[in-house]
Amino acid sequence: MSNQFYKTADVKKTSATTLEIRRSFNAKPEMVYRAYTEPDLMRRWLTAYPGWEMPVCEMDLREGGKYHWRWVNAAN
Repeated sequence: MSNQFYKTADVKKTSATTLEIRRSFNAKPEMVYRAYTEPDLMRRWLTAYPGWEMPVCEMDLREGGKYHWRWVNAAN
């Protein structure tokens, strides 16, 4: 499936517990940053499959912060 906004991701395992993921986007860096850091925007692109929603999307972006995401499928 082709997408006008991004290219296929390059994934590299850098250690036993770390992955490095690189992807290029056809968008301004500020917009990509917002899409990854604002819960309302994260919900829009990270639940793109029909029937899925993300009722919980909490992110503490500070160093050492945590995140809590929950997906649900209305069909299940």
